[in-house]
Amino acid sequence: EVLGKRASFPLSVSHATEYVGKRFVLVGDAAHGVHPLAGQGVNLGFADAEELVRCLAVAASTGRAIGLDEALLLKYQGRRMPENLFMTGVLHSIKSIYEWDNPALESLRSFGVKMVDSMHLVKRAIVKYQTLGDLR
Repeated sequence: EVLGKRASFPLSVSHATEYVGKRFVLVGDAAHGVHPLAGQGVNLGFADAEELVRCLAVAASTGRAIGLDEALLLKYQGRRMPENLFMTGVLHSIKSIYEWDNPALESLRSFGVKMVDSMHLVKRAIVKYQTLGDLR
């Protein structure tokens, strides 16, 4: 049973210039929007939430005012923004590569994917980074 009209929205890339302000913090899609490739947007949001919880735990354990401690909030932004900008660029680049409509470029793309797939250490590092956000 159809309950309403079907809707759609354009996929776009977005990124806030600031993640924090007085008494607010942007996390996940509120801070950055990426193409939904392999669920990486949700992974970035989880990493944001994890880092924010770390910062808030520090504030709580030291008696600092969570919403007013600008240095604490800027630490969250400083740790997450570079990571999110990097992944936004990577995901946008991958999306662009898959939009190529040229047989020669499609062959080049297929070759690149096969090369990465054959390099087990590189592939393992990519998967670890995508799932854990950490190359250590």
